[in-house]
Amino acid sequence: MSFIQKSKYINKLIKIKVLLFTLPDDKYGLFLHTIQILMY
Repeated sequence: MSFIQKSKYINKLIKIKVLLFTLPDDKYGLFLHTIQILMY
């Protein structure tokens, strides 16, 4: 994995963590579904 790919991946993880902490519980399932779409 190149440095650019790695930094993009880390940035994505940080965004996901931020979303995770700001998201209401009832939207958690939808959020996980969105992550799956982003990953593929």
